[in-house]
Amino acid sequence: MPETGRKQFLSVHQSQVASLAEQMLPAIVMRKGGLSTDAAKVAKVQKVGDKIIRYGNVPSNNWRIFVVSDPRPGASSHGGGIIVINEGLVDFCRNEDELAAVIGHEIAHDTCRHLAERHSRNALAVSLIQMASQPDYGSVNILVEISDGSTASPKG
Repeated sequence: MPETGRKQFLSVHQSQVASLAEQMLPAIVMRKGGLSTDAAKVAKVQKVGDKIIRYGNVPSNNWRIFVVSDPRPGASSHGGGIIVINEGLVDFCRNEDELAAVIGHEIAHDTCRHLAERHSRNALAVSLIQMASQPDYGSVNILVEISDGSTASPKG
């Protein structure tokens, strides 16, 4: 991350994450009770989200913020500019500032590529498990980069 100096392992491109988010969005919305029909809550979330995107020095990402009927307080970022806010979170937040803090947090997950990083780690883990299950694993020397730039080998 150039902004923070934090190193990331990224083998999955952000466009792949965005594509996956787009494909999964209907299932995510359905699992959370469908899109909210509460016009006041949707308008409040859109108002706050629009202000953050307009004035918050947020990278352009075709942001879309959906409000779902889930009564539990919660929010999630799915990559590709897709953010899902539960109705329960709108009820839980005492004011627009608290709601803005949560929406800003979810935008930060997306802009920091946290989902691409998670998908990359998962893909690496699957590859290592598959490699370790091969009979000739003993002849393979695997080096894993640690976040501080050092390396480690499973053989010690």
